[in-house]
Amino acid sequence: MSLNSAAPARTAAFWPMIGAELRIGLRANAFRALALVAFLVGLAVGGAPGRGVSFSAYAAAEAAWQYIGLLATAWMSLAAVRETSLRTAALIYSKPQSNERLVLLRFIGAIVPLFGFVVAVFVGAAVARLVTGQALSGFWVYGTQLIRAFGPILFIGGAAFCLALLFESAIVGSLAGLTWIVLLAGRNFLPKVVFPAYTQTALYFALFGIGLVLLAALLHRRARRGKSSAPAWLGLGTFLLLVLPLGALWSVALTSHDPIIRLKPHFLRMAGQHVKLGWRAPGFTLPDQDGRFRSLSEFDGRIIVLGIVSPDTLESANVLDRLESIQQAYRERGVQVVVVCISQDEGVAALIGRGEGVGYPVLADIATYHGPAGLEQSPVAEAYEAVFLPKVVITDRRRRVRITLTDHDVREGPELEDAIKERLEAEPE
Repeated sequence: MSLNSAAPARTAAFWPMIGAELRIGLRANAFRALALVAFLVGLAVGGAPGRGVSFSAYAAAEAAWQYIGLLATAWMSLAAVRETSLRTAALIYSKPQSNERLVLLRFIGAIVPLFGFVVAVFVGAAVARLVTGQALSGFWVYGTQLIRAFGPILFIGGAAFCLALLFESAIVGSLAGLTWIVLLAGRNFLPKVVFPAYTQTALYFALFGIGLVLLAALLHRRARRGKSSAPAWLGLGTFLLLVLPLGALWSVALTSHDPIIRLKPHFLRMAGQHVKLGWRAPGFTLPDQDGRFRSLSEFDGRIIVLGIVSPDTLESANVLDRLESIQQAYRERGVQVVVVCISQDEGVAALIGRGEGVGYPVLADIATYHGPAGLEQSPVAEAYEAVFLPKVVITDRRRRVRITLTDHDVREGPELEDAIKERLEAEPE
């Protein structure tokens, strides 16, 4: 057989080999058991309240990347050394397949079940909403959060697979799990750019994880190539997927506000303001759910109802729903609801604004950073003394603070609507 005829044959064998790898992973009893556990996790966290599913989707994504990411280190490490532990390496590497193909086949066969676990978490979250009698309004945001959760899984899975394969040791590969432990244990003290699960970083970490897999394919069993060199696409792809994501993350670090890395004067001035009754409400300029930068000054002449919420506080979902009712009831009388979302993930404001289907701007405090308490994590929270969230501040038509409400008064009591009616009686126009 000529070399030209051998190449199409090897290409034709690629898809059956992919299918075989996937069957190994998806038909295993371990996969079925862990998929059930993942579904139950989604069922436990997915019943978050709200007009839409955004809080449920966010909780599912957080649970998925944390728990399945930790599982991925062991899962991918064992997959990398499968042939070595089963003593079938000689059989596998005697096949007329290139190193990179064998490595990539094994990686794909192992990572797809992990993605299956992530999907199971989201299915459980959706079922939890239905079981608790809540609607699935904004169901599509489950998809956006599903993709966000894939990023860190791809990163840590690629890192564990690369280490285990190059050192031919599942123990070495599992050391990647220390990354997860450090991230989760030291969350309050680490820069947000090192977290692979935030919207602004997830893509770059995912690409870096793929780069690590290509690096493993490039270096694994180099002697098997003989005098042949690795294909150009493999070397170029490895270089680009290792260097470019790191450059992008460095750019994110330099352009963000984070006391551990870099401070931005604009946000320092924002945090230096102080909310006081009778004084002008502290100002800010932040992007809304559509990416448009908004500030309180554009609502001059209107009574502003400013809500400060967090996706990590489930009471925020009820407050958003209540604020939407207020916006609809009093908008024609000059009341404007504005919400600021306090979150290190810069994509959560868009998630909430679109997923909950609200008719008011939801702004992302993009300067939120890691800290031990909400007041020490956000310039807006600091300026408005938002020790406990959610919090609502009501201004008059000159943007002077007239009342602040927290806790029960915001969520259920009559104080919120009574305060708005009082302002409308004092300032009908």
